[in-house]
Amino acid sequence: MCTQGPHPAIIGIHPTVVGGLVMLEARKATPVRVTCGIQGWGPSLLVVICRNPMAPDNGTVEGDDFRFGSQIYFSCDADFRLFGSNVVTCQLDGNWNTSTPRCESKSCPDPGVPLNGQQRILPESGHIHQAFATVGTIVHFTCNDLFILSGSAQRSCQHNGTWTDKQPTCTKESKRCTDPGVPINGQQRILPGSGHINQGYATVGTVVQFTCDYLFLLSGSAQRTCQEDGTWTEKHPVCTKENISCVDSGAPLKGKKSILRGSGEIHQGHATIGTVVQFTCDYSFVLSGSAQRTCQQDGRWTEKQPTCIKACKKPKIPNLVRQKVLSTQPQTRKTPLHRLLSIIQDKELSQIFPTKIPVHHIGNLPVGFYHPHTQLEYECISPFYRRLGSKKRTCLKTGKWSGRSPTCIPICGKLGNFSLQNLPSMTWAWQAALYQKTSRTSNEIVRQHAWFLACSGALLNERNLVVAAHCVTELGKTVMISTADLMVVLGKHYHEEERQEKSRQYLRIAAVIVHPSYDPVLLDSDIAIIKLMDKAKITDQVQPVCLPDVKDLSIMNTQGYVTGWTMQSDAKDSDHSNDTIRVGTIEIGDSVQCEQQYENHGISVSITESMFCARQDPSGFSNICPLETGGVATFPAPDRIGSAFTWYLVGLVSWGYEKGCSQELFTVYTNVTPFKDWIEKHLK
Repeated sequence: MCTQGPHPAIIGIHPTVVGGLVMLEARKATPVRVTCGIQGWGPSLLVVICRNPMAPDNGTVEGDDFRFGSQIYFSCDADFRLFGSNVVTCQLDGNWNTSTPRCESKSCPDPGVPLNGQQRILPESGHIHQAFATVGTIVHFTCNDLFILSGSAQRSCQHNGTWTDKQPTCTKESKRCTDPGVPINGQQRILPGSGHINQGYATVGTVVQFTCDYLFLLSGSAQRTCQEDGTWTEKHPVCTKENISCVDSGAPLKGKKSILRGSGEIHQGHATIGTVVQFTCDYSFVLSGSAQRTCQQDGRWTEKQPTCIKACKKPKIPNLVRQKVLSTQPQTRKTPLHRLLSIIQDKELSQIFPTKIPVHHIGNLPVGFYHPHTQLEYECISPFYRRLGSKKRTCLKTGKWSGRSPTCIPICGKLGNFSLQNLPSMTWAWQAALYQKTSRTSNEIVRQHAWFLACSGALLNERNLVVAAHCVTELGKTVMISTADLMVVLGKHYHEEERQEKSRQYLRIAAVIVHPSYDPVLLDSDIAIIKLMDKAKITDQVQPVCLPDVKDLSIMNTQGYVTGWTMQSDAKDSDHSNDTIRVGTIEIGDSVQCEQQYENHGISVSITESMFCARQDPSGFSNICPLETGGVATFPAPDRIGSAFTWYLVGLVSWGYEKGCSQELFTVYTNVTPFKDWIEKHLK
C-alpha cells in the first residue's frame, strides 16, 4: 500500500496530477505515469502522440514521427513563400507548439506612389496586401494636374520578387495649350494615352479628335495636337449642315462591312458624304463585285452592291499539264430511293431529279476563282508524257477541289520504230553515252577529242540514268571518278563525234551514287545512278526506259536486246563515219551452265543473285560484241491491250571473256531487277 506520494527521485523531478494519475517528466523528456503497486510507487511508459499535421496549400510537410518531442518541417512550392514557422514540436499535452504555417505567392514590396502622382492596380492582375504585392500584379501610375510622368507608366511584379522598370516620377510641366473647345453641332474626345485636359488646359502631346452630329459634316482637320510651344496644330474645324446622305446598303449575305477609317460615318441608316465602305466575305466565299463603295455628293453609292458566293481558287497547274474548263453539266446521282420512286411512279409523268443539281451561277467571280460544280479536265501537253493524278476535278461547296492534283511524267519504254527488219538502223531513245575526260586539265568539248566514250547507260527519267558502277569508279577500286571528268550525251545514234546530230543533248553530272554493296573485285552489285545537273529534254529521240517488277518478268519475251556503241572504233575504216549504235539479240542462260563454261575455259567465276548470264540468240540478228560496248540489255513485254510493247531495263553489261566474241560465249550482266527499290529510292 502507498501511503505517500512517489518520491521525485524515482524517475522524474516534479510530479503532476493528471486525471487522478501522477505524471512525472522523465530526464530524457519522455512522459511516464506512476502507479501504486504491491511494492509501492513505480513508473510505467505513457506514449503521447500529436495529431497528424496537414501540409499547407501549395506546400509540403516532412516527418512521420508525431510522438512527444518530435519535430515536423514545412516548406512551400516554387513561386510561394512560407508565412509562419517552418518547424513545429509535439508537446506533452498532445498539441503542436504552434499552428501550421501558410504558403502564399511570392510578392514584391509595395512600390509606393510617386510624389504628385497616383497609383492604381490593373484589374485582375493581382493585389497589394500588407505592403506586399502578389506576383503578376501590374501597377499603373499617373500624375496630378500640371505634372508630367517621367518613366514607365506601369510596373509588373516578377517571380523573383522585383518590379520591372524603375519607379517613375512626376515633374511639373512647363507648357500647356488652352482647351480648343467643341465645335458647334460636334463632339470632342481625347485620344486615349495621348494626354489630358484639366481646368481648361491640355498637356503637351494631347491629341483631340472631333466629330460632328448626325446630318452635319466636318469641315477641317479631324484632330489637333498640343505642341511644345503651347499651340495647337491645324485650325479649329467646324460642323456644317449636311443635307445629302447615302442610305446604308448593309453587308452582303455571308460577308462583312467596315467603314474606312477617317472617311466618314454611318448613323441611323445614313452615311455621310465621302464615307467609304469596304466589304469582305466569310471563309470559302468570294466577293463578286467591287470591294468598296463610296457615298457621293448626289447621295448615291459608287458601284453596285457586291455579293458573297461560294467559289474555289484556281489550282496551280504543274509544268507540262494543260487545263481545260468544261462546260457546266448537271451531274446525276440517283440514290436507292430515287430508283424506287421511278418504279412506283409513271416514268413519263414524273421527273425524278438527281440529288446533285448545280445551282445557277449568280454573280461574276474575280480572276482566279471558279463557281461550285465547275469541272476542270487535265491532259499532258507532250505526247511523250503521261498523267498521274485526277483527270477531272470538281469545285466542291466546301471551296476545295475533288481528286488529286495532276502531274505529267515521261512515258517509259516506248519505241515507235521497232521491228525485227529495222534492228540494224533503229534508234534506242533511252540509250545514254557516258564519256570520260582524256586530260584532267582540258575543257575541250567532245568533238575535239578531249573525251572518250567509256560506257553506255539507260535513261530512267529527266534527271537520272543508271550505269554499271565500274564505269564511274577507278579500275579495281570503289573510288569514284570526279563528276567534272564525266559527261552524258543523249539522243546519240552515230558513233562518230564529228557527225552532226540535232537530237544530241550534252548534259553535265551533278552527282554519282554507287551501290553500297559494289565489289570491284567480283563486280558484284555493279550498278550506279547518275544524277544530271540539268533536265533532259524528252523528245522522240530521248525517252526513258521502264524499270521491271518481278511480275513483269513473267510476261517478257524470252528474247532480249543488248545495245551500245563500239568503244574502240577504227578511224581508218572507210565506213567509220557511218558506224551507228550496235544491237544484238540475246537469250538468258542458266547460271550454273554459265559458271561451267567459264570453268572449261580455265576461269573460275561466281555468278551471284545480282548477275545473270546471256549470249547471242542464234535465231536473232546481232552486229554487236557486248563486252566491247559496255551496253544495256532491254526486254519487251506486250501492253495490256497487246497492240504494242513496253520495254524494260533488265541488265547492264558487267564482265566477260577477255578475248573473243563468239556467239556461244556467255557475257555477264548486272541484274537490274533486284535493285529496283534502291533505284526508286534515289529517284525521288
